[in-house]
Amino acid sequence: MQPVGADRVLADPNCILFWNHGETFRRHLLSSRGDESALFAVDTDAAQDIIAESDPSVRDRAEPFVIRRAPSDPRSFMTQAAIMRAAMSGEALDPIEWQEATLALVRHAVRCAYAPTNTEGRRPPTARRRTQMEAVEQTRAFLASNWSRSLSLMDIAERIGFSPYHLCRVFRSGTGRSLHEYLTQLRLRGALDSIASQPANALTQVASTCGFANHSHLTRAFRAAFGLTPSTARRLIAEGRLGELRRSLGII
Repeated sequence: MQPVGADRVLADPNCILFWNHGETFRRHLLSSRGDESALFAVDTDAAQDIIAESDPSVRDRAEPFVIRRAPSDPRSFMTQAAIMRAAMSGEALDPIEWQEATLALVRHAVRCAYAPTNTEGRRPPTARRRTQMEAVEQTRAFLASNWSRSLSLMDIAERIGFSPYHLCRVFRSGTGRSLHEYLTQLRLRGALDSIASQPANALTQVASTCGFANHSHLTRAFRAAFGLTPSTARRLIAEGRLGELRRSLGII
């Protein structure tokens, strides 16, 4: 994604982007998988109220969002997947339930953006730091296009042009996560998308197509990230039980 007059920012399932009303941008295709995203809009007053909990200075500026990108934690991703699944199901929805769920999701996303671990956009980078950031973005782009493949650290490092050791250090510094953790989160989001959009798929098939060794490997990683088993998540999302899901995830 490239806002008019600004640098490109990579968008993948592990992050959330924030846009102010009226902003324009160009979209550049990253992966042959296509471009799929979920967009949630709140009015300016609501945005200011939410951001003010973390940044009181929001009341003094015209555009509420000053942070462009933030990490999307597993709870955020599962909540947005459930809201989108419910919205696209064609079934009648309680408007108060999904509106409240959307506001809770935005509030949680903003809190992630202002967490001390998210340093994006808070200080101008030095020349050396910019080179490292470019390597991190290249790595993220490569992982976003190849997460379902079997990859080795050497494969990734050779692609980026860094030594494995240096790449691991730079990537963790730039994202707050290890390469393995970041890749696993991409795979888990792919698995969750499959579970939510194609609930009839066997979990063995989901595991195989999303880069996990087997059903047990997927279940362990899924429970560790989301706090729910894949079967429980599939049931709650398929039945549109947003309130119960939010309580299970702690997004209230």
